[in-house]
Order: sequence, then structure tokens, then C-alpha cells
Amino acid sequence: GKGYATEAARAAVAWAFDDLGWTDVIHCIDAPNSASIAVAERLGSAWLRTAREADGKEVQVYGQSRAAWRAARAV
Repeated sequence: GKGYATEAARAAVAWAFDDLGWTDVIHCIDAPNSASIAVAERLGSAWLRTAREADGKEVQVYGQSRAAWRAARAV
């Protein structure tokens, strides 16, 4: 509740885009984990789809492009 998860996730996404050169980032979140979904949304990610992991567990997939990430930070 102190913003550490959002701060850490923001740094990880920035690293993926800026240092690793990724063009897209996704977050695969355990379906009932509303706190993690809120973090993804705070980062600017949007819901993409529901998926199943190899073990059958349902996850919500959120994501965004590098262009969207940079545009949101340019404001």
C-alpha cells in the first residue's frame, strides 16, 4: 500500500523498453489479483485477453507498446 510495487514495475518496464529494446510488454496476472491489475493499469497497460497458463491457471493479460509508454511519459 506504499507504492513499492508500482515503482518497481515502472522501473522494470522502463528497463525493458529503454535498455532491452522491447517493443511491447505484457503482464500475466492471476485472475483474482485485483491489486496487480491496478498496478498494470497505473502503468498505462490495457487489458488484452484472458489466457490459460500451462498448468491451466487463468490469467488476465495486460500490456502496452513502447510507443504508448513513451507517449504517456511525454505529457
